[in-house]
Amino acid sequence: TCACFTTGSRGLTPAFFFGSESGTVSYADDLGPCTDVQSLSSCIDCLMFYEGKSRLVIVTRSLLMTQIQVNEDGRVAPVMKVKLSVAGDASSRGVREVCWAGPGLMAAACGEGMIRFWDLAKDENYVLTLTSAGLKRSERAISIAFNPLQRYIAVGTRDGCVCMWKFVGDYSADNKEKSKNQTAASDWIALPTVGVSGSVSNLTWGPGQGILAAGGDYGCVMLTETVLHRNLNEGVAAIQVNSDTVMIETDGGNKCNVNCGINVKG
Repeated sequence: TCACFTTGSRGLTPAFFFGSESGTVSYADDLGPCTDVQSLSSCIDCLMFYEGKSRLVIVTRSLLMTQIQVNEDGRVAPVMKVKLSVAGDASSRGVREVCWAGPGLMAAACGEGMIRFWDLAKDENYVLTLTSAGLKRSERAISIAFNPLQRYIAVGTRDGCVCMWKFVGDYSADNKEKSKNQTAASDWIALPTVGVSGSVSNLTWGPGQGILAAGGDYGCVMLTETVLHRNLNEGVAAIQVNSDTVMIETDGGNKCNVNCGINVKG
């Protein structure tokens, strides 16, 4: 059901792990050798390699998170297991929408009105609510993606919104201002949200900066980072609200949106 490569891959035969619906974790390379290294009691929904500690992080359909230490020869040894407390869609379909949001920091969209973070380096956890980005309480997070270059985390919702936060904290081990140097919800600042035409089931950051693909039954929408301009003249304000639309408002409170038909640059 999922796979990940290890940093110990050598030459032209990269080693990798993969998990199955039956709960088996296997170790293999492209020359053919394949060995079962771990057997769990439930379907494996998430399999990620924690490079900083050379560990395999596994989340099963029964919401059991297991960390396994990986040696250079592929031999493994269980380190810890913990039962995740998650509501939303995870109770039926598992924790599948997961990404790294920093060194040892896992983030997951589980069909709830929040994003869950697990700091594996410090054994801490916290949440970011969708309402902190200005969304309704009824919104549910179903997809997630992290941009390590700009430190943006994007979340897609069931009702067609893409909300984002920027990480402004410090991942550095030299950070002495916080106890045990863990991250927290206060390290994330909400950015403006974007609406699309349907449920956002997939999110992927592009290779360049500020490009995000949002996918669903409607196809794929490309979102690009845009500088929004504004101007004020004789009691009339013009405020750009997206790439091609400007909101006009007078000092008397009257306002309307004008679609310019072009991408506004100033």
